[in-house]
Amino acid sequence: MLEDPRRLTRRYHDALWIRVLNVPRALSARRYSAADRLVFEVADPFLGAASGRFALEADKGGALCVPTSEEPDVRLGVAELGALYMGSFSLQPFVATGRARVATPETVQRVDAMFRWPVATWCPEVF
Repeated sequence: MLEDPRRLTRRYHDALWIRVLNVPRALSARRYSAADRLVFEVADPFLGAASGRFALEADKGGALCVPTSEEPDVRLGVAELGALYMGSFSLQPFVATGRARVATPETVQRVDAMFRWPVATWCPEVF
């Protein structure tokens, strides 16, 4: 249907961003693919609203996330948490680029198993 198909190019760009403002409420409301308990330390340098340490305990039936003073398994920013929340992204690239830190190498697999979701993230509208 194109006069010159070689000129057709494909570009990828972000069309949907998630910014978690209330970490306990958002993580408690989400469903998870694997049962586990992890402690997250979230940094929110822009607003500070999402900053803190949070213990997340989840299984396929539900989740509970509460503030805690425990040592974190994962340290990351609110932008990285938003990407994980979508269920289509791995923690590994964030760790590899220094945008997240983990207590042990196994933590990456635990987070990925927990947050992974079988339905890919998709947004038909750009807003």
